Amino acid sequence: MSLQEKMSEFVNRAEYRDLPADALRVAKQSLLDYFGVTLVGSVDPIGDIIKSYLEEVGCVGPSTVVGLGLKTSCPDAAFANGVLGHALDFDDSSPSLLGHPSVPVAPAVLAVAELLEASGKELLTAYSIGVEIECKLGLVVNPIHMAKGWHCTSTLGTFGATAAAGKLLDLDSEQMMYAFGIAASESAGIRANFGTMTKPFHAGRAAENGVVAAMLAKKGFTSNKNALEEEFGYLKVTTREYNTEAIEKLGDPWEMVAPGIYYKLYPCCHYGHAAINALLSVMRDNKIDTNNVASVEVGATQAIYDNLIYHEPKTGLEGKFSMQFFMADALLEGGVKFEDFTDEKVRDPKVIEFMKKTKFEVDPEVDKLVPYGLGAAISRVKIRTRDGKEFIKDGMPTAGLEELKNKYGMCAGCVLPQEKVKESMNLILELEKLDSVKRLMRLMY
Repeated sequence: MSLQEKMSEFVNRAEYRDLPADALRVAKQSLLDYFGVTLVGSVDPIGDIIKSYLEEVGCVGPSTVVGLGLKTSCPDAAFANGVLGHALDFDDSSPSLLGHPSVPVAPAVLAVAELLEASGKELLTAYSIGVEIECKLGLVVNPIHMAKGWHCTSTLGTFGATAAAGKLLDLDSEQMMYAFGIAASESAGIRANFGTMTKPFHAGRAAENGVVAAMLAKKGFTSNKNALEEEFGYLKVTTREYNTEAIEKLGDPWEMVAPGIYYKLYPCCHYGHAAINALLSVMRDNKIDTNNVASVEVGATQAIYDNLIYHEPKTGLEGKFSMQFFMADALLEGGVKFEDFTDEKVRDPKVIEFMKKTKFEVDPEVDKLVPYGLGAAISRVKIRTRDGKEFIKDGMPTAGLEELKNKYGMCAGCVLPQEKVKESMNLILELEKLDSVKRLMRLMY
């Protein structure tokens, strides 16, 4: 059987009853996180651009754009919600995918689910299947795929969005194979565009591509049923070296359970969160005055170093991928917040002074602790003070349900009145009881 056949059979076979309790728990938490970051993303300047674009091309259709309250076509809604969900780089991440799992899949699922008036159980099933497909493909092609410059959220997220949309549209096995073949030609996204508005564009396009692939396949649109594996197919063109064993284990285990999904507490690249946590912990626990900090050293994994590419950021968006800026901002502000990622902030002389105090490099000892795919999981921070003291702390990127609830309240509260914030949170955390997704989407603007 080809990869497309195996993936298609899994999509057709998997049902709500097959989802373990831990997978359902993670799916609901991830969707809560997705809705929160998308709502706050809608009030970012990128939201105005997306709104203007949609109004210009015409807003007609069944699907809601989160935060903006527009109704448009399924593909356009998926695109817009993907862009808004990734606008602040505040969304979840997966070590299997080496990218962001929810932001390409959730918008595709929601757009189609609203069209079909799908139930909460159907939404959870399709979302979980989509995340499983993209994450298992991540194990097939990475780390080489990412190292070559591809943005996995976009390239592999397209397949996850296709699987999720295809599940809701009830594609048969042959149609699903065609949909994956279409997705193989849609898949794109390069890391050179990190630190610009085109990074969230990648997520939106992946979600849109998945919807288009599934809808076309449903109508009989064809593709190569072996588009992934042939000589000029997706795998050899984008990766060359790969291992397809992971596809033999779809759903065993579910990647959202093991190794799991990471949630962000700071609106920036997840590869910096372990170091931010470590630095803030050292400063707080030892009551260190910021002005007494002489230097900061961050010993990172190779994966962290490869992703935080701006060592002297010039814009707020570049600052989202700069360890030096993270450390300076955390030191000066006592945390890392939405409003910190501005062009003015990264060019502030005081910030620049503290960025120059930060040494960021790969620590071979730290790099040995985890495989490349789990590279965001740990950083070692060393702080030296002017009075000669030295503090060392290993940090982890952690967030639990209560932190996610607080995060959702903060993000959603930027757009929604408190009664909608509370009602929507309760609906998401009990999605399996929801008769129609439309009820939830009416609360999202």
